[in-house]
Amino acid sequence: MNYTCSEDEMKLLNKLQEKLTLETSEKLTRKGYEYVRLLKLKRGAGLVNMSDTCAMVICLNLAADKLNHTFDKTQAVKLAAVTKKNYASLYHTVEKVLGLDKPVTVSELCVRLACTEVSELAQRLIDRYVRDRDEGLIKCPPIDLGHPMYPCAAVLAACKYRKVKVKREQLVDLSRIKAKNLDSLAGELAALAESTERQPSHKRGHHLIDLVEQMVKESQSTSVNTEENEEEKEEKPKESFAEWKKRMLANAGNDQR
Repeated sequence: MNYTCSEDEMKLLNKLQEKLTLETSEKLTRKGYEYVRLLKLKRGAGLVNMSDTCAMVICLNLAADKLNHTFDKTQAVKLAAVTKKNYASLYHTVEKVLGLDKPVTVSELCVRLACTEVSELAQRLIDRYVRDRDEGLIKCPPIDLGHPMYPCAAVLAACKYRKVKVKREQLVDLSRIKAKNLDSLAGELAALAESTERQPSHKRGHHLIDLVEQMVKESQSTSVNTEENEEEKEEKPKESFAEWKKRMLANAGNDQR
């Protein structure tokens, strides 16, 4: 069964978009409409008590996140007429119902939050954290890298270390854990940042030293070979004109015989 929004629903959707986004985007409107339509078809038990307005607000929120558009989350909670905690819970439920709950990656987060300069460091922090736990260097519960709290904490830690401004509230919302827990995990990752940052430079330094040493060795080898060639040339006595003339005449006489 196909479902299409009524004219009144479309008007409400457009009105909500004007209040919740800083930009008018036809693409965002179409994506929000698509999510509203799909939600009407798939709406399950967990969403029975959710109002149509709340559903539209959340669908617009998902569409804005998908397209990396600015979205007023504070105003969204007010318009949805639910608490901030309930909004977050409903957001993730709708996300799951629509099949949009894919694992959050560090690179996607950095693009969404406009902090791509810390993407590489954030990913190295996660890798280091997992390695240290596997080696028994840190004690923590089993790590589920599919949970968004790890990339969110890594991005927060990398931004703090590099002194890059980032919207912490968005990371808290996306992490699906309490702010204090996210800060705690980010603190653990931030403690690894300095040593993690040094590692690539350390490797590059040694590589540069190795290259320099190799160049010096090759230079010395070339110099030795050149000196040996010069010594060989010097060891050969220089032939005078008289000796050369005498040798040529002797050779000519031998040929005539």
